[in-house]
Amino acid sequence: MLRYFLITVKRSVSMNEKITNPFSSAVELIISELFQLLIVVEGIKLDKTKHNQLKKLARLKKEIDDSPEVKEYVNSKNTSYLVENTELEFIKGICFALDQGWSAKRYDISNLKWVIKEQDNPSKRFPEQAKKRINILEIFLPDLLENNKFEFKGLAEVKNKYPHLQILLAYMHSEELIDNIIALQSFNTEFIKAQLLIKINLESKPSVFSSFEELAKKTNTSPYINHRKNQIVNLLYYDELSNKLNIIERLLDLGRQKHKKPLSINTTSKDETWRNSVYSTDSTEEVITLKIKKSEVIAELEDNNWNGILNSIVFNIEPILDPKVNKWPSIEAYNGVDMFLQYDYWAGFRTELLLMNLSTCGESKKTPSKSRRRLMSIILLERGLTFSHWLEKNRSDKNHITVKDALEQYCDEKNKSISTIKQSYEAVNRLAHGDTFTDFLDRQSKWVLENQLPNARFVFPSMLIHK
Repeated sequence: MLRYFLITVKRSVSMNEKITNPFSSAVELIISELFQLLIVVEGIKLDKTKHNQLKKLARLKKEIDDSPEVKEYVNSKNTSYLVENTELEFIKGICFALDQGWSAKRYDISNLKWVIKEQDNPSKRFPEQAKKRINILEIFLPDLLENNKFEFKGLAEVKNKYPHLQILLAYMHSEELIDNIIALQSFNTEFIKAQLLIKINLESKPSVFSSFEELAKKTNTSPYINHRKNQIVNLLYYDELSNKLNIIERLLDLGRQKHKKPLSINTTSKDETWRNSVYSTDSTEEVITLKIKKSEVIAELEDNNWNGILNSIVFNIEPILDPKVNKWPSIEAYNGVDMFLQYDYWAGFRTELLLMNLSTCGESKKTPSKSRRRLMSIILLERGLTFSHWLEKNRSDKNHITVKDALEQYCDEKNKSISTIKQSYEAVNRLAHGDTFTDFLDRQSKWVLENQLPNARFVFPSMLIHK
């Protein structure tokens, strides 16, 4: 709880200042990690052989997604138990095999084992769906792989520890992914300020604040109003950031763990005879009693989710201590804000391992005095990667447009400066092709392994560390 206290204090900014994002370090880290993935994809595209393998894997995914067999299987999902990205489960299996370095034979054996297991223990809940899945694994996929002459040659030499699935999805959805990365930089501050004023006014009747400035003055003299302001601001930013991350999660299938159901706690408060074990005396005291299922606590402990346990207990006790204290809409929101604040606090220690600290010349930043113009920036990465995506989309075996011609055509279409886009594209290519980036990822993965925050999986799990 000390850590939570420290984090809360860190975010208690004066209302005389403008409202700031309480998760700014988290956002900066997430943006860096997403751009890193796209830079890895760029490195693969610079290797003709590996690029062709990636394109072949992308074509295979499209064939799987577009097939009547898979579409029928996805549509047969019972909506009460719908799993997001169901169509990905088949390409997931292939990408997992590539991650593990399996041969085609080893992959076939894995599928066969699952088919036998399903046939021995048929699904009673979704028998028709199970039959469709067996048909896909036993007949459709083997035939598709054979017809495509798909060789299980992975990208191990160039994927820099990233999973094949995330590389594939980043490659196929790069334009949409870049748009959503850029969206992480901006939050609807005016909406947040308006909502803050509305929520504070609803709680402060009959005292009503007519303006944001009036509320700001009050926070300087009222610890309670200031505390509520911080809670509401954290919650509003959390809601917006969480929604943005949900879109990225769907694009990349990151495996971001959803917040589990909170502990079911029965809480009572009544006068009871209290035995003082130190002085062996009895007295009548108001006693708070918590009843929690042992099985739920064990499950949380096994999942290393101490914060989930503590938050559930505090959330249930606070209304008894002071009915006005607990203004959270739900325990899920309470847990979510807490975990995002912890992640932000943790992310603050990784500022030296952000992509934006690398030079456009491919060298690491040596001293604080080095010109910022030589360092990677979000706008430079956006320009270079967006053009690269456009080039990939407009270049084919039949239309091998040169980079020079592509730059002229792209900049004419988008009304951009050729020299600016060219410099950005070349800087991205230098970074993707150089050893500096590989060394940077090695240092980063080592740091994450040594300092990984258990609750990071609820916010944004590092793609460099995966099972």
